[in-house]
Amino acid sequence: MTWSPPTSVAASLTGPAQITVTWTNPGGTDWNDVWRARKGESGRGICIGSTIAAVTSFVDTAAPLGQEVRYLVFAGDGPRSSIDWSTTEAWSGYVVSTLALPSGLTAKRVGPDVVLTWANPSGTSTGAVIQSSTNGGTTWSTLASPTGTAMTTWTHASASQASTWTYRVALTAGAQTSAYSAASNTVAIPAAPAAPSNLASPPVFDPAAAVVFSWQHVPVDTTDQSAYELQYRDQAVGGAFTSTGKVTSTTQSRTFAAATFTVGKRYEWQVRTYGLHASASPWSALAVSATSTTPVVSLAVADPYGSSTLTATAGYYQAESSPVATVSWTLQRGATLLEQATDTSGSLAHAFASPLSSGSTYTLTATVQSVAGLQSVPFSQTFVVTFAPPPVPVTSSNFSPATGSVLVSWSVPAGSPAAVSVEVWRGTLRLASGLPLSGSILDRIPPLGTGLLYRVIATSALPSTSEADEVVDTTIVEPGYSRILLNGGTGWTKLVGLALDPAVALSGSLDRVAKQYAGRPDPVMYSGEARSKTLAISGMLDSAAVIGAADALEDLVMTPGVACYRDPDGRRIFVALLDYDYAAGVNARPLIPVRISAQRVDYVE
Repeated sequence: MTWSPPTSVAASLTGPAQITVTWTNPGGTDWNDVWRARKGESGRGICIGSTIAAVTSFVDTAAPLGQEVRYLVFAGDGPRSSIDWSTTEAWSGYVVSTLALPSGLTAKRVGPDVVLTWANPSGTSTGAVIQSSTNGGTTWSTLASPTGTAMTTWTHASASQASTWTYRVALTAGAQTSAYSAASNTVAIPAAPAAPSNLASPPVFDPAAAVVFSWQHVPVDTTDQSAYELQYRDQAVGGAFTSTGKVTSTTQSRTFAAATFTVGKRYEWQVRTYGLHASASPWSALAVSATSTTPVVSLAVADPYGSSTLTATAGYYQAESSPVATVSWTLQRGATLLEQATDTSGSLAHAFASPLSSGSTYTLTATVQSVAGLQSVPFSQTFVVTFAPPPVPVTSSNFSPATGSVLVSWSVPAGSPAAVSVEVWRGTLRLASGLPLSGSILDRIPPLGTGLLYRVIATSALPSTSEADEVVDTTIVEPGYSRILLNGGTGWTKLVGLALDPAVALSGSLDRVAKQYAGRPDPVMYSGEARSKTLAISGMLDSAAVIGAADALEDLVMTPGVACYRDPDGRRIFVALLDYDYAAGVNARPLIPVRISAQRVDYVE
């Protein structure tokens, strides 16, 4: 089936925000759809209604104000789903809907003229109609019909100053004219302003610097300030004012140069303004400001500073002896703010909670405010922290080949700063901390067959540190001593040694599991990622040298927890002891051959 589009599609403005669309349908048309699109909008826009074939017009009562729109009409016969829409559509031309009225109209006298401004919601307006009223809006007369795209202002030149003026504005676009706006404010016959308001000056200021007094001009005829006169006097003395005289200026403030006022006084001041009218406003209410000398703050932190705690004391001076009201503190390390505090107690000292680090650079800043109300210029001091060390510990050490242990002893002399605690390290491992200033520590499981560095570190309350080093050789060279040592139990206090012909075999394997699955004749083997590492240890227990050696081995193997294996080659392995065996009748033998199996385990000392 072939469809034809409607013809003679037209759109015209027929009322406020009302556009009528008309067209002629081809034969066989059952229905029409009407769409509306704004100028510049892509596509068909939006569907705004439907009609039956006998109706060949549609009234759009919701056309967007002040917009150029056009209309698309579809002619259809039968179900909409079966239509080739592109062959049944026709567009009207563009038409401008009713113009929206302007809003926010204001009128302001500027010299001999009155300037009107308003908001224009219609981007398509090409002019305006300006009406005025000299009786407050009872009657209106047209002043002008200026032209201009999307106008928002117009000037009533040389508006009579003998009349009041109220205005309203309508927008135009070709033959269309919007409704009139709401009436503007009424521009009064030029008269003296009302007394200025919102006087502002610092509650207290230092007369050694410039100071600004400000106010707000209050016109009754909409005219701007054209001049002012300001006067001030000592409140305690009273009497005559000191006046600036009439100053031609639209600026609603006065800057007084330094040294205009005297320190230690309270000044009251007022201002009057002029507009277009020749007469001045009444004098404003009085405002009051006091004068005082700006306080000065200082700091004197020792540089270098020798403590991890900081209590700072600020220096303070105020010429009239006004007490300190607040002290504000900041402490920084480089660009990092560590602490910020404000003290309102009147104290000039402050204890900082942030600890200081030796070798770092800090900046301390203080700002004070006097009771009179003036704040100082911030004062900053940068200083370096360097701690003095405590006395160096006096140390000694002793290696026991029988037990494979190292005894480290120390004593910290008296001095300043005094040490408060000691810690002991084996290489990079800290064995203990918080130890007394005199004492010893037994390292039961050091590696064998090597040189070890023990460090004894004394710490002061600053904190600062000093260190003494002990180098210990743990090589077992004496004959008759055990060559393989096994430690276990709490604090590694249980010990068994293998003396003659000690040997160890290390092996590793991946954990494997075989699983049987239905339909498979043989099991499937799975290998884990973790490798099991085992030790086979053998040697001779010297029962003559160690009474109950076999019982000690049994006790060690049966003790829960991790054991430590050490040998003269420097190997030190943490293990779980699994089992052991030795021949019968061992009690009659001086040397007992034993075999021990173990598995390597993960352990952090």
